[in-house]
Amino acid sequence: MAKFAAKGPRVHLDHFIRRQSLRYQALVAEDSPIDPFDGRPDPSIRFDDIKEGWFTSLRKPDFQRATCAWDTEDCVKFLDSVVHRRIIPSIILWRSKETGQVYVLDGAHRLSVLRAWMVDDWGDRAANDFYAHCENYEEIITTAQTTRRCVGERIGHFQEFCAALKEWDEVADRGGAPKVDLPETLAARAQFLRAMTRANRTLHAQWEEGDYAAAEASFLDINRQGAPLDPTEQLLIEYRKGGICRTIMSIANDGAAGHYWPMPAPSLNLAGEASSKLSKFSKRCGDISKALFIPPFDAKIVDINVPLVVTSADSRRHQNLIEIVPLLSERHPVDEEKYVQMMERSITDDVGELIAETDSLLTRIETSISHFTDRSHGSTTLSVAPLIYWYNKKGGYVRGLFYGWCYWLLRGDEDQIRERKIAFSSVRGRLERILIDYKDPFAQIQHNAGAGFKSAIPISDTIEKLVEMLLAKAADSDDQVDAEAIRILGGPGKGAENGSGKSRAFSRGIRSEINVRALLGSAIRCEICDGVVDLKQGVQYDHKHEYASGGLSLPSNGRPTHPFCNLFRARIEKIRRGESNIALPTIAVPAEPVHPKPPAQDRLVSLFDAFPEEMAKITT
Repeated sequence: MAKFAAKGPRVHLDHFIRRQSLRYQALVAEDSPIDPFDGRPDPSIRFDDIKEGWFTSLRKPDFQRATCAWDTEDCVKFLDSVVHRRIIPSIILWRSKETGQVYVLDGAHRLSVLRAWMVDDWGDRAANDFYAHCENYEEIITTAQTTRRCVGERIGHFQEFCAALKEWDEVADRGGAPKVDLPETLAARAQFLRAMTRANRTLHAQWEEGDYAAAEASFLDINRQGAPLDPTEQLLIEYRKGGICRTIMSIANDGAAGHYWPMPAPSLNLAGEASSKLSKFSKRCGDISKALFIPPFDAKIVDINVPLVVTSADSRRHQNLIEIVPLLSERHPVDEEKYVQMMERSITDDVGELIAETDSLLTRIETSISHFTDRSHGSTTLSVAPLIYWYNKKGGYVRGLFYGWCYWLLRGDEDQIRERKIAFSSVRGRLERILIDYKDPFAQIQHNAGAGFKSAIPISDTIEKLVEMLLAKAADSDDQVDAEAIRILGGPGKGAENGSGKSRAFSRGIRSEINVRALLGSAIRCEICDGVVDLKQGVQYDHKHEYASGGLSLPSNGRPTHPFCNLFRARIEKIRRGESNIALPTIAVPAEPVHPKPPAQDRLVSLFDAFPEEMAKITT
């Protein structure tokens, strides 16, 4: 059966088979593996297995694509093949000899469609909460309902097959001839289900019995024959032993211990410092994951506290991290060729070298994140509210805006970054009001330039112009500043709205926009920079009348501030009062990344240019 390629809206079934990380290192001695089969693996997959048996314990590799590549027609055609007993390709499974966990290497869509048919969940019922935060949630629900209707009309609902079999049994128990007595369609459904549940009709399971390397080779071979692996999948497999891929996978899995880093065993002969660093990698990766992805995103937007980065339930964090990790560590967008070179260089058999390079990589990532947010209240953090800076007016995360802010803020050495942060803090209040009032034209820069890294430099340039303008026009009126902001952004003025507004009910998108506007309009502000303060992020408490000058530590003399504002209060206030000047540090802009023609094996096709469609919808 040929691989399906969806032409219409896709059916989201990613909730059925959970992802589980494949372990990089053996966790048991080679001479004492767990026997996963207890004899030969079963080559048959029965309907009962899928409906209520071992299906719920099945896993798919965590780097595998989301199970949402088929549209309604694909699902109906597959079920038609099953019901009419046509040949169905084998489901290919692998069971880890280390953990006993069973992974599906090929056939996740086939199994998930059968499961969806049996339990009548096409992404809108038991899985409703799984997709609730997706920006394309309404499309997911509509497609699910369309699929259910089409399956019912052209195949029949599974409950109807069950009812037909029950009626068949009743006729047989009375001594009748079900095949003669029942209507043709009813009898055919009963016979099909009877064969699939009581006779020897099964799906065929082909088992890969080798080790992880064999499973990896099988996965690659299978997916190269049909729909190709997406670039993220292939990169993470090919360079899985390198420090960068280990870091990406560890962060993506919240720093789960034991999956990605060699255990500090005596046989490694590690120095005390190296062993100590290695033992902390999982926790550090877990903390980075929390800083980026916590709190979980909620499309309803009922709180100003939103995550720095959003990943969809039907996508994977790896797709974000494969771009974010080099951006935060190298502090500029990395083109495809250099990225692969970085991954190749990070592969080493020397554990000491792996530890040293990974420690440096994690430190760079941690430092970059701390400039934006730090829940430990570190004094160098700006504690930005992402909802202002890289979310659109409806509360949708725009990854290109996040990349643009990273590129603008993190360029240069630490002294230059500090000066840029002071300049930013000196105009922060006015800048945030511009970003709130003109969210549409600011987000439009990303749409015009392209998704992801394509828009990082244009957005960074726009931020630079806005900050320079606000520094130069500190004494100008708000109307004068707004006029100049509109010129820089090239967008409509305040109050520009889309839609007729004639419908009595507010749409989901409009309700989100109302929430965003209300939350930002009523937010607490730092009295040093006039920017929004999120009390759930890193925050410090400052004496209005300074303690060194006799101010008391009483509620009436305290105020919440951004930690960085508190640290550089005197200098920021002087600049805001016009008693001191500051200029943004001049840094040569590197040449725009060159994207070479992909190699023949298509390993890098559209690595940074074409995020999978489901991710693009979530991240605008």
